[in-house]
Amino acid sequence: MKSKISQNTTFDSFNLPSHEESSENIIKGYKIEKTEIDVNSRTLYRIKRKRGFILKYIGNSKEARLVSSDRTLQDLNKILKSTNKIQKFVFDFPWYEAITDKGIDYLCQIIRRFRRLRSINLRLTGCSNITNTEMKNVCKALKALISLQTITLDFENCIKINDTGLHYLSKYLKKHIYLQNLALNFSVCSEVNEKELYEVSQFLKGRDRLKNISLNFAKCGGITSQGLNVLGEALKTLKSLKKLQLDFERCHKIDDVGLISLSPSLQAMCSLENLSINFAECYKISNVGFESICKILKNLGLLQSLYMKFKRCSKITDRGLIKLGQELKNLSMLRSVHLDFTGCSGMTLSQKRYLREALKTTPSLKNSLLT
Repeated sequence: MKSKISQNTTFDSFNLPSHEESSENIIKGYKIEKTEIDVNSRTLYRIKRKRGFILKYIGNSKEARLVSSDRTLQDLNKILKSTNKIQKFVFDFPWYEAITDKGIDYLCQIIRRFRRLRSINLRLTGCSNITNTEMKNVCKALKALISLQTITLDFENCIKINDTGLHYLSKYLKKHIYLQNLALNFSVCSEVNEKELYEVSQFLKGRDRLKNISLNFAKCGGITSQGLNVLGEALKTLKSLKKLQLDFERCHKIDDVGLISLSPSLQAMCSLENLSINFAECYKISNVGFESICKILKNLGLLQSLYMKFKRCSKITDRGLIKLGQELKNLSMLRSVHLDFTGCSGMTLSQKRYLREALKTTPSLKNSLLT
């Protein structure tokens, strides 16, 4: 395993180790001089150097599932004891029920070692053993990394996390003043409601450096319009935001009041260039709420990309489409539009066809799609 690996070496060219051979022994003998680590669902250990990259095999996905993810994290923790130069860390272990509190403890030890970290991406989708306690430990580990500019936390379908877990987010990460990019995914977390949105809002307030935000609370049935109101108050304070993605698909308790309260916040984002909102299957939304969103578009003079998904919102009719078409004409910088009104029974095919043709003839648009 000490043979020289060329810059053009691919994963397929490696002689994969036996199940008995530990990842620590595999990588032993190589000096770690990289700035990026990517541990994905195939449990590959990626080392990036100034020239090309080297892939070291830790263990195939089959072995990881049989032996458990805790062992993989333990090995990785040993491997990384000698380095503190990492600037980007990606941890991608979706649907690994084998991860326990011990595994999270190893993960936190790894994170704390990277004092120079600028970007972190933790994907723990569907890890059903993750609780508020593990969420707390992760946030505490991130607390010391005050130079972080990008944080991505994916806890989709981690059904044991609730507002207590998100409270630790605002408590331990409030001093990350250099944060520019934030992505949070708590979709399909059945315990999540407006209390969680309150905790996220407390974390967001006044962060002038934030440029990109992605919040995914799809299929969180406990979220109401009151939660959107609280979130909107926090978004008002983000004057430098360039990109905003909000996903509340199948949050059935959200109604027109929620969109009306969110609209002034969007209107205040004068520097926004990319807007994506998803309220698909929020059946209570009608023309009143939809039009309140449409009306503020004219104030987003720098907007270049727009994505709106109101799939199966049957209370939105042709009237809403007409209002949207009128407002889109005022956006001279708009380059890309994607509108999804699939299953909106209140809309006629003729009105959809009219709007589609209008989009095609808009000079500034390079890419448009209406379904």
